[in-house]
Amino acid sequence: MKSEKLNVKDMINIGIFTTILVVIKIVSGFLGVIPIVCIILPAITAIICGPVYALFLTKVNKFGMITILTGLLGLIYFLVGYGWPTFVVSVILGIIADFITQKGDYCKKSYMVAGYCIHALWPISTYILIWMMGDSYFAELSKSMGSEYAEQFQSLLPWWSVFWIALLTLITAVIGMGIGLKMIKKHFDRNEEI
Repeated sequence: MKSEKLNVKDMINIGIFTTILVVIKIVSGFLGVIPIVCIILPAITAIICGPVYALFLTKVNKFGMITILTGLLGLIYFLVGYGWPTFVVSVILGIIADFITQKGDYCKKSYMVAGYCIHALWPISTYILIWMMGDSYFAELSKSMGSEYAEQFQSLLPWWSVFWIALLTLITAVIGMGIGLKMIKKHFDRNEEI
C-alpha cells in the first residue's frame, strides 16, 4: 500500500521546483521595466512556467505537494515585500489546485490543466498590496522609478483590472500547460492519460 504521507524525496522535489519557478519569475520580472508588461507578468509567466509545472506533476502523487509549492512561492514573495495577502492567497489557491489535480489522480490531462490554471493565478495576488496602499504606493514608486512610470502603471492597474489580468492569465496558463504536457508525453510518456 502506497504511503499518503509526504516523505523526504517529495520535499526535495518541492524545493527543487520552487527554486526553478522563483528563478523564472525573477528573470521574467526584469521585463517589468515596461509598465504594460509589468501588469501582464502573471500571464507571461503562466506560459513560461507551464512546462516546469507539468514536469513537477510527474513527481506529484500525494495531496499537499501542490499546496506546499504554491504556498512557498507566496511566502517568498511575502518575505521580499509583496505583503501578507500574497502568501494567504497563494496557500488558498494551492489547496484548490491540489484538490482539482488529485480528483484527476494527478494524471488526467483536464484536471492537470484546471489545477495549473488555479495555481497560475497566485501572482495576481502581488497586486493586492498595491490596491490596499493606493496612492501611497504610487508615490513611493514615483520616487524609485520616476513619475512617468508610476503614472502609467497606476493608469493600467485600477482595481477592476484584476478581471482582465485573471482572464489573460487563465488563457496563457492553458497554453503553457498544453506545451508542458506535450513535452512530458514526448520525453517521459508517464501515463496514457497525458
